Amino acid sequence: PGYESKLHLVHEWLIEFDGRGLPNREIGITKNGTPVIAGPNKENYGFWLDTNMSIADFCDAPITRDEFEIAWKEAVEKLKF
Repeated sequence: PGYESKLHLVHEWLIEFDGRGLPNREIGITKNGTPVIAGPNKENYGFWLDTNMSIADFCDAPITRDEFEIAWKEAVEKLKF
């Protein structure tokens, strides 16, 4: 709930993986870099978190933990969760 109406706005995903290589947190961002969805939160478990995909299924440029944390804080603030 809440993701379906916004998925078409997502241009890029930032995904944090846990120690087992499974999605842990995710941020969907628009073309201009604005976070539009993020999870998990109290209303949504998440899009990628609800799959059986692992880090091996993704092939893109990794970002650092610090970069993800900055993006996560921005998403939490903007999306108010």
